[in-house]
Amino acid sequence: MSRWPQLTLTDRALPAMRNDYEAIGAYRLSSHAAPLSTPIHAYIGDNDPEVLLDEAVAWRRHTTGSFDLRTYPGGHFYLSSPEVDLASVIRTAMATSPITGYGA
Repeated sequence: MSRWPQLTLTDRALPAMRNDYEAIGAYRLSSHAAPLSTPIHAYIGDNDPEVLLDEAVAWRRHTTGSFDLRTYPGGHFYLSSPEVDLASVIRTAMATSPITGYGA
C-alpha cells in the first residue's frame, strides 16, 4: 500500500491552470514591443461571444510574418465539434512553416 496520496488529473492540472489564468490576467503588452517575425495562426468559432472576429484579426499587427485566420462553425467551444480537426490544421501549418521545419 502506497504511503503517497493518489492524485487525480484534476489535482494535478488545476494548480497549473490557475497559475496560467493568473498570468494571463496580469499580463500587459508593452506599447513599445516590436512585432514578432514568426507566423501567427488564429482559429475561432464563428459564433464565439468571447472572441469577436475583429479581435482575432487584430492579432495581425503583432507579426511581420504571415497571418492566417480561420473560422469554424460554433461558439467558444467549437473544438468539441467532431467535424473540426484542428490538430490536422496545426500539423499542416507547422509542416509548411519555414520557422519550425516540422515534418521536413
